[in-house]
Amino acid sequence: MDVTTPPIAASDIAALDRMAGGRLSLRIIGASPDAPGSRGSTVGWQKTDEYLTLLKRLWSNDLPFDHEGRFYALHAAIVPAG
Repeated sequence: MDVTTPPIAASDIAALDRMAGGRLSLRIIGASPDAPGSRGSTVGWQKTDEYLTLLKRLWSNDLPFDHEGRFYALHAAIVPAG
């Protein structure tokens, strides 16, 4: 289970970075090996990879974009400039 969706996370992290004067350091931890569906597979890491890819796209795109991935589907996703 995700803590939050990629667009909300990207927006919240961007706001924190602005408050920190651009000095925010972020640490991402993937799924636990004991999480449902991750035992004996790389599904947890694949989901983390897609999540991080979306965070990067949300931070670097000035225009809304659509994404249809294995774990996430976004329509007109954008993080407004703050």
